[in-house]
Amino acid sequence: RPVVVALDDLQWADDASLHLLRLLASELADLPVMVLVTARDPEPGSPLEGTLGSLTGRTGVTILHLPALTTADVAEYLFERSDAEAAAWVHRQSGGNPLYVRELARLLAEEPVPQEWSSTWLPVELRALLTRRMAQLDEPALAVAGAASVLGDEFDVQVLEQLLGRSVPDEIGVSVQRGVLLLDPDAPGSARFSHGLMRTALYSALPSARRVELHRRAAELLERDGALEREEQLGELALHSLRAASTPDERRRAVERLRLAAHAATRRLAFDEAARLLRSAAATARLGPAAGEERAAIEVELATAEFGAGFVLRAVETARRAVELAEQAERPDIAAAAALVVSGVGDTQTLPRLLSLKERALRSMPPKPTPLRVRLEAQIAHLHADLYSPAEAEAASRAALQAAEALGDHAALVDAITARHFVVSGPDGGAERDALGARMIELGQNPSAAGAAMWGHLWRVDVALELGDLPRAHAEEAELARVVERLRRPIADWHLLMVRAGLALTAGRLDEAERLAHDARRLGYRLEDFSVVGVTYALTGEIARLRGTSDEQADLLALVERVTYPIAKVDTAYIVAVLGDLDVARRLHDQVKPFIPTLPVDGRWLPTVCLFAQTACELGDPDGAEGCYAALLPYASRCIAGGAGSVACTGSVSTVLGRLTALLGRTEDAHRHFAEAIAVNRRIGVAPYLAEALLHWSKLLAPEDPAAAQPLAEEANAIALRLGLRVVARESASVLDRVREGAGRTGPDPLTRREREVAALVAEGRSNREIAEHFVLSERTVETHVSRILTKLHLSSRTQLAAWMLARD
Repeated sequence: RPVVVALDDLQWADDASLHLLRLLASELADLPVMVLVTARDPEPGSPLEGTLGSLTGRTGVTILHLPALTTADVAEYLFERSDAEAAAWVHRQSGGNPLYVRELARLLAEEPVPQEWSSTWLPVELRALLTRRMAQLDEPALAVAGAASVLGDEFDVQVLEQLLGRSVPDEIGVSVQRGVLLLDPDAPGSARFSHGLMRTALYSALPSARRVELHRRAAELLERDGALEREEQLGELALHSLRAASTPDERRRAVERLRLAAHAATRRLAFDEAARLLRSAAATARLGPAAGEERAAIEVELATAEFGAGFVLRAVETARRAVELAEQAERPDIAAAAALVVSGVGDTQTLPRLLSLKERALRSMPPKPTPLRVRLEAQIAHLHADLYSPAEAEAASRAALQAAEALGDHAALVDAITARHFVVSGPDGGAERDALGARMIELGQNPSAAGAAMWGHLWRVDVALELGDLPRAHAEEAELARVVERLRRPIADWHLLMVRAGLALTAGRLDEAERLAHDARRLGYRLEDFSVVGVTYALTGEIARLRGTSDEQADLLALVERVTYPIAKVDTAYIVAVLGDLDVARRLHDQVKPFIPTLPVDGRWLPTVCLFAQTACELGDPDGAEGCYAALLPYASRCIAGGAGSVACTGSVSTVLGRLTALLGRTEDAHRHFAEAIAVNRRIGVAPYLAEALLHWSKLLAPEDPAAAQPLAEEANAIALRLGLRVVARESASVLDRVREGAGRTGPDPLTRREREVAALVAEGRSNREIAEHFVLSERTVETHVSRILTKLHLSSRTQLAAWMLARD
């Protein structure tokens, strides 16, 4: 019987234990025994190093050198406990050491991640461990390593020697031997700390006066070397200046350099770095002697960087502080600039705060039309349209666009066109939205309005999906991808992921759509805009509805309680109704029912009414069906997609019209609408929604015309089996059974008794070998059975066979 012996932490073993291990290794090669040993990298010259050396190359001995964890490994370990920024920080601090990663992960929820690279934050649990490692250095080496910690995780040895005014090869050598420092063989003269926590421990141990002195000397060296003229060194110079600042003049100089470095980072689209630098600038400016208007300007720059990095809530709060400071300094222009920073978000809890902030800034502006005033008026019109009604913002959006045209200012035009787009985002505004999108793409050619092109392509994707023009939607997606690559902004990445996820869903590539939606969701949580997280749940909820699974139903229901948009409630109601939770579906449906007749006809109107109508059909509730039918009938030739940010094209509106008229007992109208829906869905290539239209028509036809229903149900079933649409597969199989019973025949089973038995075990997930053992057959015979079954059923995989069996049973 095989035996496994595990020996952990062998680095603590005494000489006798190591000797025993060497003896065991020579005796166990031919025995069913595995000795599994774990140990840290041995200290040079230690007994463990000698033992491992003597075992190397022996028969039956394998030595595995485990590399440090990568940033991706750390992110996977942290999973939902943290975001990408924190994962990168943990990796940087730990150097990929699993012990340090574990300790940092445990403490991460209790203490914030430090923003500056020179932070002295250090978990108490690790301090003792690192202190023991530092104690292995002699006094000269410890002093040099401490000075090096001021320069960062990586440093140039020559710069360190300039900082100390002497040569330090012996001290560097001792630190390398003790594992505190590492030399880079590919970069002679460069060194780095073995992990960031060691550097932090050394830095925190420096006396405060010594730390300030070293930072001041480092800043002087950089300035003497021309760092002010080299953008790549501005950040380093700024941080040394900040750490050395102890007088008003030094603080003023530090703030100037921090802002210069932040501007350089912004030009590189490194918004996270710019935000970190500007947070330090704002905090330092608060200490004096910066004037109120300078502090307000810094806060505007910080809000802009935070918004660019995707930190929406932080940017809103920073903009609020900037407006207050600008008002105190009697600078309405700075207040306006602050209020304009955050736009284009959809979180219902954030929008009222933004509207209040923008209206507050507008009240302090002179009445004369200026680019800042027109931009504020445009953004306010957009928010009124979003929060209340597009009709209320109609006149304001037109006026803002006319004023922007008269001024000829790019930024004003972008904001005015954006506001106008939302006002006309309903299904009647497609042509104007298309033209506005083209205008935004044109404006986006100007570097100062690069983000405009992203919105232009997104709007044109919406138009294409509403018209069912999928080739055009794919062409716009390709152009969007090129724009997003240039922008390098998280919100742009999110939009691209969602467009791609929606197109994959529309085509029936559910696995791909789900993967992209989950990628977008992870990014959405970082963006601090709850609406973008909700949109990802809408898409994965639709995938779950098609698959007949309810894995995320609890999360979806918790999410929908937070939002006020009717579309979120009707979407969730439809999903849970199809999945069988009719009580919850009816509760959500009834909450929205009173508001449907008076919904503003904006970009959410068409999908909202379609989802409400489909839920009514699932619940068998004709109340309001006639009104929905009358409202939707003018758009029978359209596809179900939103005009203000489509998730996907979910097929022809005629499918909904067919279901409504079937619910109302108007059979002839239902037949006509279903025929139109099937023709449209087949032409544009939306396979999942073609299958659903076929299913709904076959269910209507089955009682009165089984012969006509059968081919519809068969095609729906074939598509469903191919795409994994379990609900359609099950219901279409049920229609086929009823049709055959109604015709007085059940139809011959295409499989033999043995083939059906084999298919049943395949559906349970059994392998060919397990099936062979079950029936006492050869594995080759089972392979032949499975191949013949797939051929008979026109299937191509065991997964499809499992779905076929589920649908039949």
